[in-house]
Amino acid sequence: MLKIENEASLRAALKSEINLFVGAGFSILAKDKNSKFLPIGSALSEELCSEFNVQNLKDQPLPLISQIIKSKDKIRFNEFLMNRHRVKDYDERYNSLNRFPISRIFTTNIDNLFSHIYSISDNKYLNDLIVQGASFRDKTAVEYLPLHGSVNYPEPDFTFTPIELASAFANNPTQFQYLVSCLRKAPTLFLGYSLQDAGTLQSLNYSFTNGPQEKSRWIQLRSQDDAAEAYFKSLGFNIVQGDTDSLLDYLSQLSSDERQPTKSSTLHQRDFESGRIPLLHETPVRPIVDYFRGHAPTWHDVLTNRVPRTSRYAELINHIDANRNVLVAGIPVSGKSTLLMQAAAYYDTAKIKLFEDFVSPEKATSLVNKVSGKADVILFIDNVADCVDSLDVLANSKNIQIVGADRSVNIGFGSHRFNTNKFLQFDCSDLSDGDYSKIFEAIPPAIRRYKMEIPNVNQAYNPSTFEFIEKNVQGQTISDRYKEVLQKLRGQQIDIHDLFVMICYAFSCHSPVSFDVVSRYCELNGDYKKVYEAIDRLGTLLADISPNDREFVDLNENQDYFTPRSSLVAETVVEMCRNEDFRRMYLRFHNNVPRLFIPRFSNFRRYGYRSGYAERVFKEWQEGEAFYLRAYQEDRTYFLKQQLAIFLGSRKQFQIAFKYIDEALTESHNRNPNVRHTHARLLFDANIDKAATDISLRNNLRKSMEILESCHEYDKGRQITQFDLLSKVSDTPPFFRAQSLNLIFLRLKAG
Repeated sequence: MLKIENEASLRAALKSEINLFVGAGFSILAKDKNSKFLPIGSALSEELCSEFNVQNLKDQPLPLISQIIKSKDKIRFNEFLMNRHRVKDYDERYNSLNRFPISRIFTTNIDNLFSHIYSISDNKYLNDLIVQGASFRDKTAVEYLPLHGSVNYPEPDFTFTPIELASAFANNPTQFQYLVSCLRKAPTLFLGYSLQDAGTLQSLNYSFTNGPQEKSRWIQLRSQDDAAEAYFKSLGFNIVQGDTDSLLDYLSQLSSDERQPTKSSTLHQRDFESGRIPLLHETPVRPIVDYFRGHAPTWHDVLTNRVPRTSRYAELINHIDANRNVLVAGIPVSGKSTLLMQAAAYYDTAKIKLFEDFVSPEKATSLVNKVSGKADVILFIDNVADCVDSLDVLANSKNIQIVGADRSVNIGFGSHRFNTNKFLQFDCSDLSDGDYSKIFEAIPPAIRRYKMEIPNVNQAYNPSTFEFIEKNVQGQTISDRYKEVLQKLRGQQIDIHDLFVMICYAFSCHSPVSFDVVSRYCELNGDYKKVYEAIDRLGTLLADISPNDREFVDLNENQDYFTPRSSLVAETVVEMCRNEDFRRMYLRFHNNVPRLFIPRFSNFRRYGYRSGYAERVFKEWQEGEAFYLRAYQEDRTYFLKQQLAIFLGSRKQFQIAFKYIDEALTESHNRNPNVRHTHARLLFDANIDKAATDISLRNNLRKSMEILESCHEYDKGRQITQFDLLSKVSDTPPFFRAQSLNLIFLRLKAG
């Protein structure tokens, strides 16, 4: 029998919004591959003592046993934990959690029970904060933070020993800060804990009760324990008394009592919370001049039909009619997003049309579950290269057709992570001759030049949409305009100048700027009023300098995200910013903003740590090395070591650079062609100067040549164009750009 203190308030939270904070006792009705229930406490201690033949430790606490075993055989210890905590089957009552408005789940468990629970959901998905970062404007996401590691991770490092448990929050303040900020936002239900876990919960208590507002919290005690009840009540918890079996009965019954919508055999547009294409009356109004000044397209621009459709539109529609999965590729600012939005708005079909700018693998699985056998969907995805890990999941569904858009180089870099044979790549970079007059006539007369001019570009190509528009619009170019804006902002208020650059930097790295990011960057301690005052000052100063930029910073409907109106402007600001100013902003951002607070960190990681930024920021190579190694301590991804190696190579530190790229190659299991390419280049650069006097090094040079050639062949096999390869080279440091010359020299030396 379950006894709940202040039950009506708990029921109210379970109808509106609630957090879960889960301990080991919650997962006891889940089983591993051998149909054994997941162990907790003393049961796990006994298994460890038996498995590792340390029966003399059987009376010791679990953390101490773990410490001794792990110190002797860490690999086998982790393998044992993974096998015992990887869920194969579980009590179906756990699935009732899918029907509650759970916003966030924090767990000190390492099992993957919640991954199974949400993998069958058709309206919610689990967003792992360690892997993906915070979600953005997505009501279907359930934020998930496994505090002690997870069996889902490729090479997990579990927190189990006394030293690790005692220092978990101290060594990773990012998690603690994020945890506290989230627990202040909604009531929290703590499940599967006991008095033995009091230390962890007490460490959070001060933050609970000293925050801007205290939220209700309940804790489940699995058995009658007067001491535990008195203790947790003293910390401000409401008590839920009963075992996990009774708790699951209660939640299952409660979810059944709530009227659930009837499951229809078919789906309609209204059945999707995310991705709906708005109607014209639902879109914010803005002057069309903004579009022709370089701002990103909005639904209002598209739905009012004031942006002409180029000849590429008919080609794209033809591919959609042929039921192909299409990747719209092109150079920066070539009209990819505009074309995608026009197709989404105007393509006439009985299928459901959805438009997203990010789809994680978990969200893709949820969508596949939802539409399977019930509806055919055309899913339009902008910035599709950010979603490469989801494309195979979506493409394997018979009910989903994918139409994505991104820069050619971004698609090329991610092409090894999905089956390109299921997609047609469609380039929209250049205009056709018939497009010029249509676009020229659409430019508002107030800013249009008197006579149409066609810009001179490479003879092999026609100009892109932006190149043509910029040539035929009066006034400064984007670069000149924002160079002047930065100079004036810098002269008036340096902190607002830096805030402006920071927002542009984050957005150019495919991450919107949240309230929390601004607050932490500016060290405003979560003060909403001060954050909005800072943003308003930015808008006012921009308006004084350039009236067209008064609304440069866009607020979402909940007033908690800030995004520039244009990726072009964001990238231009970052490029035009003086190196000393960029350095100040960059270091402050990475020192003040923990990665768990950065929306879509999985995207930000790929762009925000690029070696090109490090070259601008760090005068001494040792500073850059220290920066990357600090980042690696929190986010153990081989990408960081690859970028560190490229940075060190640009500073001619080839020996040290090769050490890090060799580690990156090992950590990537030799599966990433971009890492293999960097490895081969640095192998070449580390040895080329010595090869003239040391014949033994020539085999290494031949090996690097063979790897580079195999990478080139791989790219050709993945249907990456010569344009993509040139784009790759142009985005690398100068010492990489000499590739062709070096390869010729290599062939001569190799005889």
